[in-house]
Amino acid sequence: DFRKPTTEEKTLFINTYKSDTLLTPNKVATQVVAGMNYKFRCKDKQSHTYEVVIYKPLPNQGKATVTSVQECKK
Repeated sequence: DFRKPTTEEKTLFINTYKSDTLLTPNKVATQVVAGMNYKFRCKDKQSHTYEVVIYKPLPNQGKATVTSVQECKK
């Protein structure tokens, strides 16, 4: 289920998502794996919706990475 992201989750998004397309995360859903998957619902300046998935591994197992970015169809 999607919910409002916490300050920590917004910081994770800002520090991990690097792109020319400026996105603002509005909602997030999480999934526990060997680490954590974060599925962010975001909007750009034109109000297009995107889904950005970030994988954050367990501590001392590497850095968080963006695993997919997709524009959501209306």
